[in-house]
Amino acid sequence: STPRDREYRKSKNDPYAPNMQYLAQPAEINARFVQVLNSLVPKIKRISSLPKLEARDKLHKMLKYEMDMHDVSGMFRDKDNSPDYKRLLKRGADFIDKELQNVQQTK
Repeated sequence: STPRDREYRKSKNDPYAPNMQYLAQPAEINARFVQVLNSLVPKIKRISSLPKLEARDKLHKMLKYEMDMHDVSGMFRDKDNSPDYKRLLKRGADFIDKELQNVQQTK
């Protein structure tokens, strides 16, 4: 339950700042990541009629957008070099590829 980033382990008494100590907990990041995947499900179904590579590219862009919107990306200061952020992106990409394949096979 301890945030990996030491800066997020400090509790701040600023009522206007989000509680980073809570938001940066691995379990909380995973919970928001599940929300990201859940938000992609209807988009996968809607985009599945496009050619496979085009659909995949659009959905991978949506994945990054949703990671930003659900405050997942912000937990990784140097997200381009963060192995944990890259791992989440890979998990999301694998989910997209599998769901896209499932939806396109059932059509």
